[in-house]
Parts: sequence; structure tokens; C-alpha cells
Amino acid sequence: MSAPLFRKAEQQDIPLVTEMYRAVCEHAESQTPNPSGWRADLYHTGPVAEEAFSKDTLYVLEDGGQVVATVILNGEQPDAYQ
Repeated sequence: MSAPLFRKAEQQDIPLVTEMYRAVCEHAESQTPNPSGWRADLYHTGPVAEEAFSKDTLYVLEDGGQVVATVILNGEQPDAYQ
């Protein structure tokens, strides 16, 4: 069994990353109160993933050959997260 691999995202990862964002937002929106405040109409959409990919700041965690997590590493902090 191979160790988890943290790597830069590839173009082919974008649809899965977008789906992961959608699922997380959907789950957050179903909670009362919404613990993260994430909303699908505001955060982490396909265009966000595409933009991060184009800037080389989109990464994924692969475990057992499957992408299981994603993160944008860009050193920026939106005001909402301060």
C-alpha cells in the first residue's frame, strides 16, 4: 500500500475538485447553524478551482490512487477568514 501523495492538481482533477467543493458546501448549508459559513453560491465553485489551477496554487491529496482532499495554497487570506 502506498503512502498518501500531496501533489499539484492536474487539469483532469478539476471536475472532481469542483464536485468536492459542491458536496462540502451542500453539507455545510444543511447544518444549523452552518459551521463554516460556506455557501455554494459564494464559495469554492468550479471557476475558483480553475483560477487556482491556472495560478499553480491548487493541490490535491491522493490516497490509494484517489483524490480525497483539495486545498488552494496561495498565501492569501480573505477578510472573512481573519
